[in-house]
Amino acid sequence: MAVTKELLPMDLYALLGIEQTATDKEVKKAYRQKALSYHPDKNPDNPRAAELFPQLSRVLEVLTDATARATYDKVRKARKHAAERTQKLNDRRKRVRDLAPARRGLPAAGGTAEAVPGADPPGTCPEVERKGREHQRQRNPQTEAQMEVQDGGCVKRRLLPRCPAASAEVR
Repeated sequence: MAVTKELLPMDLYALLGIEQTATDKEVKKAYRQKALSYHPDKNPDNPRAAELFPQLSRVLEVLTDATARATYDKVRKARKHAAERTQKLNDRRKRVRDLAPARRGLPAAGGTAEAVPGADPPGTCPEVERKGREHQRQRNPQTEAQMEVQDGGCVKRRLLPRCPAASAEVR
């Protein structure tokens, strides 16, 4: 039997109360015990038993079929790995969010208004100011602007291509 979408989110091993390394014999034994306790004829007053009993049958089919069990285990492992990766990323995001204000001399989220000792006050970091001035002085290597004075004293900017051959073709 193929693993259906309704069985994928469930933990089939926990439903039967067995380990992932259980043999077919152990799976069948656990199924029989659960089936007796959740059989609708033995539990007519329990509506959960009527829902769970057919699921137990599908769980048994999946866990006793070698290819279906391997597919289920592969998907289960991938989901577990994805959940761990997401948790690690969330932890990193939280650390960055908490440390970012401290780097700028501001209080961390939920912190006090005291500045971090040794940090530059906001807006006075000499390294950032120096890099900002250098960036303002840099020219765009792709184009250069040529200024022209027009009749009324207005200045018009005209962008010239970097390659002289390309400008000759355009004219």
